[in-house]
Formats: sequence, C-alpha cells, structure tokens
Amino acid sequence: MNPKLDISTYVLTLITVIVGWLLNHLSMRFASKRTQELEKKKILLTKIEELANLVDEIVKSYRNIWGEIVANLSIGKQVSVEGINLPFAKIQILINFYFPQLKPEYEILVKETDSFGRKIFPVLDERDEKKRGGLFVDLTAVHQRINVACERICVLSSKIAQDIM
Repeated sequence: MNPKLDISTYVLTLITVIVGWLLNHLSMRFASKRTQELEKKKILLTKIEELANLVDEIVKSYRNIWGEIVANLSIGKQVSVEGINLPFAKIQILINFYFPQLKPEYEILVKETDSFGRKIFPVLDERDEKKRGGLFVDLTAVHQRINVACERICVLSSKIAQDIM
C-alpha cells in the first residue's frame, strides 16, 4: 500500500467532512433565521389584528354611547354612561411595544375621547332644550372625530401589515 495515497485519502476525507459540516451548519443557520423571521411576522400580524379589534370595540362603544345620548336628549330623559369599559390600556401597550409609529394617531384618539368625556358630563344633567341642542351638535362632531381617529389607526395598521407580508 502506498503511504502517500493513504494520507491523501485521509486528507480528502477530512476536507469532505469539514465542507459537509460547514454546508450543513450554514443551511441550518439560514433555516433557523428564516423560521424566526416568519414567527416574528406571524406575531406582528396577530398583534395588528388584536389592535384592529380593540379599536373596533372603541368605535362600537362610542357609537352606542352617542346613540343613547341622542335618544335620551331628544325626549329629555336623564343619560347614564356607567359601566363602560374601554380598552385604552391594551391599545396603548400594543402601540408602545409593537407599533410605535402609530403613537401620534393614538394620541389624537385619546385627545378626542377626552373631549367627548368633557362634553358628555354637561349632557348627563342638562334639561334646558337649547343647551341640549348645542350639546348634541358638539357631541356629534367629537363622535365623528373619534371615528376618523380610529379609522386612521386601522388604515395605518393595514399598511404596516402589508409591509410585513
């Protein structure tokens, strides 16, 4: 047996094993990275969907509040808005943690809902028909601005989702 041939066989075998290991390692690393990216996209899309549902919940709640106020104002009945639980804390966490680019729109929404709250308190006890009419106009305008703010958050969320996909 030729010793040079044995050494070259061992060297070639060793090189083949090293190249094979290296290719396998790179392939596994690429697959792992790709899987992580897909999981991150999946989580972000889930969070966008959750955000959209929470914003929709706010729109529905304010629509119900506004409808109750309008109905009760028209007949001069006392208005009550107790027991309403709005998901602002959940929305704020989602925006701060996952979607900070939506923060300006969220701040507009909070400002408008605060404005709605300031306008609603005089309505709760108002019995003067002229003042009630003015309050109705004010509340309607604020309600529309809340809807626009919520719609804007949803539109921007959809753009973020499209960018992720």
